[in-house]
Amino acid sequence: MLLGSTSEADDLVQETLLRAWRYRDSFRDDTNPRAWLFRILKNEFLSWVRRERHVEDVGGRLAARLAVPESQELTVRCSETFRALERLSPLSREVLGLMAAGCSYKEAAEICRCSIGTFKSRVNRARQSLVTLIDGERAD
Repeated sequence: MLLGSTSEADDLVQETLLRAWRYRDSFRDDTNPRAWLFRILKNEFLSWVRRERHVEDVGGRLAARLAVPESQELTVRCSETFRALERLSPLSREVLGLMAAGCSYKEAAEICRCSIGTFKSRVNRARQSLVTLIDGERAD
């Protein structure tokens, strides 16, 4: 879902598992293995995104692939949502991403290393910020 390509997702999972194997000695018995692996996956994904931001777009080929005609309501709303997501703080994007990935509040709180109540509060603030940004864009 995050990468938009099955082969890139496979590469990301493979890198995650390789890193987990390499650093298996740092795993603590009192840690949730799923949360530990998800944290590694998230860090690998963020590293991948940082590397990809520096790719040159020769001839505008990448931009052409990303262009979406805004002729339909759903397309317009998706574009508004993505632009609003880009304007959110990294923490807000992270908590919304964990929810979108299907993590439970407990798992997500473990990944973020905070209490469940704190995580729920962050999700609520992130959702409110997203709605405010989308509404503000529509008003413009």
